[in-house]
Amino acid sequence: EPDADKDGVVDSADKCPTTAEGTVVDATGCEPDADKDGVVDSADKCPTTAEGTKVDATGCEPDADKDGVVDSADKCPTTAVGNKVDATGCDPDSDKDGVVDAADKCPTTAEGTKVDATGCDVVLDADKDGVADTADKCPTSAAGAKVDATGCDVVVDADKDGVVDTADKCPNTAASDIVDETGCVPDSDKDGVADPNDKCPTTAAGTKIDATGCDAVADTDKDGVADDSDLCADTTAGTQVNQVGCSKTENINLQGVNFETGSDRLTAASLPILDDAAATLKKYPDLKIEIGGHTDSSGDNGTNKSLSQARAETVKKYLTSKGVASSLSANGYGEDKPIADNGTPAGRAKNRRVELKIQE
Repeated sequence: EPDADKDGVVDSADKCPTTAEGTVVDATGCEPDADKDGVVDSADKCPTTAEGTKVDATGCEPDADKDGVVDSADKCPTTAVGNKVDATGCDPDSDKDGVVDAADKCPTTAEGTKVDATGCDVVLDADKDGVADTADKCPTSAAGAKVDATGCDVVVDADKDGVVDTADKCPNTAASDIVDETGCVPDSDKDGVADPNDKCPTTAAGTKIDATGCDAVADTDKDGVADDSDLCADTTAGTQVNQVGCSKTENINLQGVNFETGSDRLTAASLPILDDAAATLKKYPDLKIEIGGHTDSSGDNGTNKSLSQARAETVKKYLTSKGVASSLSANGYGEDKPIADNGTPAGRAKNRRVELKIQE
């Protein structure tokens, strides 16, 4: 019996018939999963998880807030990233005053002391300027205003840019910088790169940019489809393209996808090419795609049509196994649609092909 993926399990018994060559498999032809958590052992970073435990893609218990305490033991499952936590996954409160250490400006308050939201002794300070009302000569200072020891405003412009510190969103601007009313160097296109440093000062809103303020998404053939989503990354300039970056008037030839002679079994060299195609097509789950199988004119046309249909079905099955959610159909055209001269070996090789047709 055949064993297409060379894993030692014949195809009729193989539940995972496209296992990568060299992978260790069990009697069903699939990678083992010793702890039955749904993550195969080769990808399982926690291979002895107790049965029934909910795990993430690595086979380990999830830790949603990344605090080092797994969710099942975490009493504070939404702790902010970077916060130091105790064994229960919660921010510690060393002085037991009800204010966690991370927010406690007085972390050694005596037990039983009444504290404010900062964890310090309650002292009446109506305008929250840090000066107790009993000593505050300006008890209604604006929130955030910098005040002196008497609680009154101190007008300070530390970076000498003409915008007082209380209104300055960029208080460390260089003396030579021209600033706007917020005290910051202007950024006309709102891309995060100040105008003096922006080589592309009119970038469209929302565009991903590099340190120079210019488009950071690679698009080698300038067709408007990023390289990592482009099935045809070398489209001729000016060509109208579809969603996957290929010509609207031409099918996509999966060059390098070949089969064993007279068979619908893919060659090993074809798999990486189909993997790349699958990675791109997975980004377009709403597409309708026809997979067309084609042969040269050698042999009987009826046989060629059956073979090309089987080959198209094989590619469909492989792409589906790799997670392509698009609507896929498979059609075999045999020798009916040549793209080269069947009278030469080179022409026949070109005619033996698999194509994708994006159906609008």
